[in-house]
Amino acid sequence: MTAARNFLFKQYSAIPGLQVKLDQFTHPNCSSAPTYNVISWLPGKHPNRLVIIGGHYDSRTTNVLDNISDAPAVMILALRVPCFLELARVLCRQ
Repeated sequence: MTAARNFLFKQYSAIPGLQVKLDQFTHPNCSSAPTYNVISWLPGKHPNRLVIIGGHYDSRTTNVLDNISDAPAVMILALRVPCFLELARVLCRQ
């Protein structure tokens, strides 16, 4: 996931006006290594209004310790990533 995370961080960071950060957390099944969410936001004109668009770029099998078998939702999730990147680009041009 590190390569995917770094790719997303770089892509979002390249969009002018978009703020991007890595949000660290510890997953209960892997407490020995930190995990990160990629969070990006576009500051708006109205500080009391917020639109959240979210998703994740990873997938797993039903057995969290199985890192060999195919992940069932990977194709559906993979389609969200370019959609979210394009949405961020379009919103930042407004």
